[in-house]
Amino acid sequence: QAAAHAQAIELAAVAHLAARAAQADPRIGVEADGRPARVGRDALGQISLALMQTRCGAEVWADLAVTLTWRLPATGRALAAGVIDLDRAKVIAEATAVLTQDSARAVEARLLPAAGTWTKPDLKDRARRAVIAADPDGAERRRQAAERNAEVRLYADEDQTATLTASKQPQIHAAAAFARLTAMARARKAAGLPGSLGLHRSQILLGLLLGTLP
Repeated sequence: QAAAHAQAIELAAVAHLAARAAQADPRIGVEADGRPARVGRDALGQISLALMQTRCGAEVWADLAVTLTWRLPATGRALAAGVIDLDRAKVIAEATAVLTQDSARAVEARLLPAAGTWTKPDLKDRARRAVIAADPDGAERRRQAAERNAEVRLYADEDQTATLTASKQPQIHAAAAFARLTAMARARKAAGLPGSLGLHRSQILLGLLLGTLP
């Protein structure tokens, strides 16, 4: 609780530093509630110097500070009170970033009462589902946009092997494909062929792609 309280105080100080720097910069300014329209370079420089962070680290910290001070103040208060820790505050902030402020606060209100009792993976899962429920149309648009960026990549590994990945695939099709690979791999093992299930999956995958599967 003491660590969470100290982090909340630091985040609040960072948020107000960003707001003061934005107010002093005519190209940025602040919104009606006092939050900076954006975190400027001057603010990032001050934060980086004061906290001995990289510019990238300062940007992430400042963004979280502004979010917990103005966009999700209840999460900021819960962190200050030690009801949740910093990791859980980040989960809520990151999960609701795709929502409007009103919808984000509705999700926040739904998660906070029990967020401190859930494990971090459980909170992530509940937050994901709450975000989808809060804005199903937006979730569908984001899914479609992500699938349009589907990609297959090949990476060379240091031990003269390679890694083949397929990202942003439709969930149902990807799950069905993995289930088929697993079923075929289990059949190979049941037939007495040596090797782990993972090895059989990879051999079947390459065989299917290359047309060389016995």
